[in-house]
Amino acid sequence: MDKFKIKKYIPEISKEVSKIGIGTHQFSGEWGKEFSQDEVDYILSGCDSKGINHVDTAGSYGNHKSEKLIGNYIKKSNRDMWVISSKFGYYYKDEIKVRNFSINSVKKQLENTLKALKTEYIDIYYFHSGDDNELNNDALWTYLDKKVIEGKIKSLGISLTQSIINDENYKQLEIIKKYNITFLQVVYNLIETKAEEVVLPFCQENNKYSIAKVPLAKGLLSSKYKIGHKFDDIERGNYSSEFNNNLIEKVTKLYSEKNINNKTSWALKEILKNKVDFVIPGIKSLDQLNSNLELFES
Repeated sequence: MDKFKIKKYIPEISKEVSKIGIGTHQFSGEWGKEFSQDEVDYILSGCDSKGINHVDTAGSYGNHKSEKLIGNYIKKSNRDMWVISSKFGYYYKDEIKVRNFSINSVKKQLENTLKALKTEYIDIYYFHSGDDNELNNDALWTYLDKKVIEGKIKSLGISLTQSIINDENYKQLEIIKKYNITFLQVVYNLIETKAEEVVLPFCQENNKYSIAKVPLAKGLLSSKYKIGHKFDDIERGNYSSEFNNNLIEKVTKLYSEKNINNKTSWALKEILKNKVDFVIPGIKSLDQLNSNLELFES
């Protein structure tokens, strides 16, 4: 029985999409845990049983490692029930992550992503954290529109870099009006709320679907970390201890006067109330998925 009832029908991809999805950067191994195929199969099977069909990945997540693990599972499943998104702009060359938004490079990135995912099409293909000049490229978007017409891509999106929000330089929001971009990912959670000022209203006013990435603040909103905690995974380890301590302090203050048993599920429910369309928290286990959904299933 499908317990998870919060879904949104998206005409652009002709599917219902679960408002809570999963981010899969963790499948790359860059979040302190290496995943086996059996573990990923178990997680995705659990998503299926809960009615979660929205899975977000990128070619740059472990040099297509995340995509390959997802693709191996999807191949054994019903592809059309899943909403799979991936991203372009970053890829690995000789084990080094490089950045390239040229048409020739994006063409190859798309081919490699489709191959890794073992699929004929991607539901949403995101421009991944590029700058204004890289985005403002008519030839690139003409090429991507052709891929939409061919059925290789169902819909196009943009994943905004956090510096755009921090610097309040919203030129990219004007640029995307020129192109067939309907999905917009932005960092948004209960302690990083700046997207509420401009980005979320922009999406509502311009018929764009908003997706909250990092909706649990890289796990900090679980409230299990204390000031001074040392992160040994690549992603959080890249930030200074001062930065992490500041976020942990904000989380502590947020929860200090609230009697909340399930913090992660509550945090997701709160931001979905704030007119964001979808959230894609990363999960490392089925237990985390169940925890995220608890308040939605009660």
